[in-house]
Amino acid sequence: DPEEKMVSERKWDLALKLVQKAIEVDKTKAEYWDTLGWAYFGAGNREKAVESEKEAIRLAIDLDDEDRYKKVLAKFEAKKDDPIIHY
Repeated sequence: DPEEKMVSERKWDLALKLVQKAIEVDKTKAEYWDTLGWAYFGAGNREKAVESEKEAIRLAIDLDDEDRYKKVLAKFEAKKDDPIIHY
């Protein structure tokens, strides 16, 4: 449905704008970068999703978060035909 697709795209655009604003305020929050990665991924931009998730990994403050972000990164880097599994 073209209308549904348009609404979905607008939601991703809004999500990207909001999380980019959050990152402008505080670039040191790994969770912001992780959210940015998911927003890019949802919008279909795997390259930017990968870049954002790598930054989340770099900024992770504990091993549990780092491990979770690495799993997400592996998903973002997977081939396009691979199924999407949400964590």
